Amino acid sequence: PVALAARRRGVPIVIYLPDVEPGSTIRAAMPLARRVACTTEGSRDFVPEEKMVVTGYPVRPEIRAARHMSREDALACFELNSSRPTLFVFGGSRGARAINRALMTILPALLADFQVIHVSGTLTWPEVEANAATLPVDLRAFSRPYPYLHDEMGPACRAADLVVARAGASMLGECPAFALPAVLVPLTFAWRYQKVNADYLTERGAAVQLTDETLPDKLL
Repeated sequence: PVALAARRRGVPIVIYLPDVEPGSTIRAAMPLARRVACTTEGSRDFVPEEKMVVTGYPVRPEIRAARHMSREDALACFELNSSRPTLFVFGGSRGARAINRALMTILPALLADFQVIHVSGTLTWPEVEANAATLPVDLRAFSRPYPYLHDEMGPACRAADLVVARAGASMLGECPAFALPAVLVPLTFAWRYQKVNADYLTERGAAVQLTDETLPDKLL
């Protein structure tokens, strides 16, 4: 509706395409736009050449700023240190139940060697919180579960050595901004778009992929 109203009033339209492949709304509005700003070169298969401008992904300033932190300072935000590799696991704002449950299953084995920052999202936080309470005391020192992070997302990315996450558009910007390798698990009901995003990073050596079905056997 906004694009149609702008077209009727002669207001120039620029669309920003965060994912590699446009969804149906952007496809419908694209003929009305003068320019389409794209996260990656991978969108050339979907966007007219004369309209396409590759801008990169707009990573929030407070996240970008964390790139200039020392890793030790970033780890200190979570009361962790550099003695172990750090795994950062997260889903969307409500979380990713399949990722959370797969992680909880293997957490005791992981914590023998790793330290883990786990943002569960709000949906399964009670389950994650209850599971954390069952960990042996010596392993709890290396586990940092949270329902959500706000200002600490940047430091968490800077602290991490590896990420496990879904493959939403932000993964095209935030993980590359920190040169972070990722294990990506495209969301099933958003499969097409998340899978194309994940493929873009995988083909460039920045990620490997799992599915919800393979997580229980393959994540560890």
